[in-house]
Amino acid sequence: MNDPRIGSIGPVTKDIEGTRFNIFQKTQRLWDRIHPYNAAQAMELVGDFPPKQVEDAFNAAISDLGLGDFLTDGPTYMIAPHGAPLTVEAFDDTFETLLTREMNRPFDVVRTAPFRPFDLTEAGRRIVGLTYQHWIADSVSIRMLMRQWLLRLTGGGGPAPVKLPTAGLLKTFGPGSAGWSVTAQASSLIGFQSRMKMMRRVESKSDASVAVLVRDGPDGLIDAIKPRAKAAGATVGDVFLAAATAACDAVGPGHPSSRRPDLAMGTIVDLRARGCLRKDNPSANVFGLFLGFTMTPFAAADTATFDRLLSRAVLARRSSLARHAAEASQLNITIGYAIGKWLGPTKLREFYRKRFPLTGGLSSVNMTPGWAGEHHPLPLAAYHRVSPTGPMLPLVLTPTTLGKTLRVCCTYRSALMDAQRASKLTDHFLQTLVRFAG
Repeated sequence: MNDPRIGSIGPVTKDIEGTRFNIFQKTQRLWDRIHPYNAAQAMELVGDFPPKQVEDAFNAAISDLGLGDFLTDGPTYMIAPHGAPLTVEAFDDTFETLLTREMNRPFDVVRTAPFRPFDLTEAGRRIVGLTYQHWIADSVSIRMLMRQWLLRLTGGGGPAPVKLPTAGLLKTFGPGSAGWSVTAQASSLIGFQSRMKMMRRVESKSDASVAVLVRDGPDGLIDAIKPRAKAAGATVGDVFLAAATAACDAVGPGHPSSRRPDLAMGTIVDLRARGCLRKDNPSANVFGLFLGFTMTPFAAADTATFDRLLSRAVLARRSSLARHAAEASQLNITIGYAIGKWLGPTKLREFYRKRFPLTGGLSSVNMTPGWAGEHHPLPLAAYHRVSPTGPMLPLVLTPTTLGKTLRVCCTYRSALMDAQRASKLTDHFLQTLVRFAG
């Protein structure tokens, strides 16, 4: 049965080619029933772009890519023309106020494109971006749309049609193609569940509303971090994870106890970057959702110094890569989805709190290589990404690097943290990075 809370609209045109939902999309649509599972991306622009030009460029980009309404029909979905230009809403709010409202605002249940573009100016900065239903696309797919929007704004662009995936997640990133073992992953999950008995838990709150805050890192910070990370045998991502863990340990909503002194962090992984892709899936013009998820436990002793946190993050990454843990996480998600359908929304929140007590999440991207770097610093001054929390995570830190700029968004469940505490946590994250950079 189609569920209006997740955007289904009834019978669809049968001559439109569709594709099946993968397990991450099914799960996100299930989470959508608890609270809007939205995400957002935005560009800081330099230049004179009248509002009408911004709106026309966005609609041209939609047309270029062949995007529109996402229609659902049982286990499949498809794209159909929207039929009318989309409005780019202009706002006088602060960026944080806009993002907070948009992340809590459900999408219409009638036939509509799953994008809400916006345009605002704050403190002299011009910011254009969009909120979107996360199940339709990963960050890479949305950046295809953002790229086309920017090209159209600057006098470029043209037809660049996308296609939906032609193979499922299991076929593209399954044991045969990605090299992971079902038995090993099941064993790892059982071991992880045993370790979870030591992990801090957050309070159980029925209010799933979120809030968003945005911080600018010092210009050039990532350039200073890179050599220090390399000398430590780490990546910038390892440093981010260690700093996020330090911040969550100091200021996060999970409180340590004698029985539960440790903490666990979740990391969202872009699977497109992995080397196991088949020739037809997913390529540069495939618009879909190809994500993995890893969970890293940290012992209380690891939090004693940043060096210990970083060493643990490095070891965890190497272990995850060896086990293809991000690709194999679809097994965990499949189990969770089956349990979630059986439990219902209220009990599902409690299930995650007890069985997957994560203190925070991280999603980091370096956008300097590729199209964004080619348009930086003019007209693209900086870039923002905003991640949802869902029922698994109390908060997510989303650092985005472009050239010498670093923008960090923190999405947090407002029933678990107030704005002051979330601000302290995000500042702690950035200050830890600055200290590490020397």
